[in-house]
Amino acid sequence: MKSCVLLYCAHPTAAHPYVEIAKALAEQFEIRPVLLVRSEDVSAHRALAQHRLSELPVHTLSGVIPALGPGQRLLGRLNRMVGHIPISQIRMLSTLVYRIEDCRARSLKMLESLTPVLAVVPDDRRPSVTLPFLDACRRRQVPVLLHSGALLSSPYNIQTRRMARPGMVLRGWRSVTARWLPTGARAVGDHTVVFFDLVTALAIGLCGLKVRNPWIMGGSGYVDHLATQGEAERSEILADPGWKPAAVSVIGHPSLDGLDLDAPASDSGAAGLVAEGRPLAIFAVPQQFSDAPNFAVMELRNTVEALTNAGFGVLLSLHPKSRREDFEALLRCGGPVDFADGPLAHILHLADLFIASYSSTISWAGSLGIASAVIDFHEENSPLYKEVAAVPVLRAPSEVAEWGRSMADLHRRKHAGHAMKAAFEDRFKINGNAARDLAALCADLGGFRSKQTASPATS
Repeated sequence: MKSCVLLYCAHPTAAHPYVEIAKALAEQFEIRPVLLVRSEDVSAHRALAQHRLSELPVHTLSGVIPALGPGQRLLGRLNRMVGHIPISQIRMLSTLVYRIEDCRARSLKMLESLTPVLAVVPDDRRPSVTLPFLDACRRRQVPVLLHSGALLSSPYNIQTRRMARPGMVLRGWRSVTARWLPTGARAVGDHTVVFFDLVTALAIGLCGLKVRNPWIMGGSGYVDHLATQGEAERSEILADPGWKPAAVSVIGHPSLDGLDLDAPASDSGAAGLVAEGRPLAIFAVPQQFSDAPNFAVMELRNTVEALTNAGFGVLLSLHPKSRREDFEALLRCGGPVDFADGPLAHILHLADLFIASYSSTISWAGSLGIASAVIDFHEENSPLYKEVAAVPVLRAPSEVAEWGRSMADLHRRKHAGHAMKAAFEDRFKINGNAARDLAALCADLGGFRSKQTASPATS
């Protein structure tokens, strides 16, 4: 089989940018791009289905993960006989070990079959999804390029674990134990913060995986080259001694390549709202609201009504994991409200106002100079944009209403947009060529030729 480049859609948000990279590879180079997705990842399959993929091959990393293996059943019997066995933790450990080994075995078999010259991944820290795949690439001597859409700094990772994940903050003997396992343990004050909890770290160790520095993207030790979205991200990566400048490139994000600031609204939902002549507020509905849509709709309705009462048309952009039917009630809020039909990247330039959760999409809006705010109704208190004064954090629909009334004034909205542009100019590179630049980087790392170079000369 002809050599290929594997683009591993290990997360649904990787679907759109990886499709764009695959198209650029197919157009420019003598190589076969293959999109890889796990059979059990329903969200990633759904996200890929939203794109025209008839000309792009999709390979499924298939396998079945049992709910309860023989070892777990034996432990259950022992627990009933003698008691005091921490069955839940042992069950978690054995399940995770199985998943890691299963993914690695599937990956090794797939790599032997497809013989890729390069693998592209969106993450290098997910224990049962990307780490075993990367280990398989190392064993098969397949170089790895990492490009991620997430902007998650080391301070952000530490703070979120301290605030929201009790199992990641350890004291006493657990703190000492963490330093003997691949937890990514860091001393913070009188306690230890870990990237991986003890059960996950033990599974990683038992399976022979190694993670050098999980606190930064590309810190696993399995990645050969890293493509960042901006200079700020590159600077943080290079602060880690494991990375050299030649191995870290500033590329941008392929999802924003199609951004045409002068293009009219082609999305039907956006077009209808723009035609009404109101300023347009785009609301990227946070993914966590999909976990309890009935409760979320009550909060979101107040938010939408606050924006429409301030004079905005509201366009709702759902997360790839969300289902539109769960949020149909928002259309009955009154006022101009509609759903976006396509990806956020295709409509963001139309926004006069943008609202999202603690998401990298805030950086997208900032790079375009769009007045933006973060909603944090559940007191997540993420440090992601803590130092960016241009991004207000709104903790209740009443605060959204107050901010919306302020942003209804064109002069204030433009001033807020200029502040966003200044704050994010080094965080995001937008030149319309990210997919092509990534394809060229793939060619350099994989050693394959462009179609122009491969064509025979004509006299």
